[in-house]
Amino acid sequence: MDDLEHLCADVEALFARIIDQQREKVLSVALDIVPQRTPEDIGDPQDYPEVAADTMFHYEDGLLAGLLSARAVMRSNIIALYRARAAQAGQ
Repeated sequence: MDDLEHLCADVEALFARIIDQQREKVLSVALDIVPQRTPEDIGDPQDYPEVAADTMFHYEDGLLAGLLSARAVMRSNIIALYRARAAQAGQ
């Protein structure tokens, strides 16, 4: 594994850890609003008007969406980088 592959693996692991933490935070906020529900019940928070109307829930959920988008962009750029590297090696 070269330095780039190590860096990519480290960044992917970091994103996974941060995203998992943020998913837990989103779930925690939702369960604070509707404590009588289970995590499985909160699978679609829009089913609960009190959750759907909560600004803190939307804030935390928005952070999660941003992290997921950033990870997707990172992965896309890594794929492009590896394709360019393979094209150079093939010349």
